[in-house]
Amino acid sequence: MLVAYGITDKGRVRPTNEDCFAILEPLGFCVIADGMGGHNAGEVASRLVVDTVVEVIQQRSAASSERSRALEGAALQAVDSALHPFGRDPDVSEEGNLLRTAI
Repeated sequence: MLVAYGITDKGRVRPTNEDCFAILEPLGFCVIADGMGGHNAGEVASRLVVDTVVEVIQQRSAASSERSRALEGAALQAVDSALHPFGRDPDVSEEGNLLRTAI
């Protein structure tokens, strides 16, 4: 079981905090994006990264569970292509491939 908490701080130099994080306790997953302080829209970039990774992880973790249940042959390949549009590394765990796709 994962129990996680998060807090960010703008620090002493920047006027705003550009960091972003999300915690998905049921999936045992955390994602953190460090905003590029001093660059334009660093807070937008870090939020976009976190939101995208969370969306992909949530959508595909359920589909990935179904994939590992009774699919075979061509059906498995079709689902695999949908879950991993950038390819699947057979040397990496299913969770690792899911994270790889999300990033």
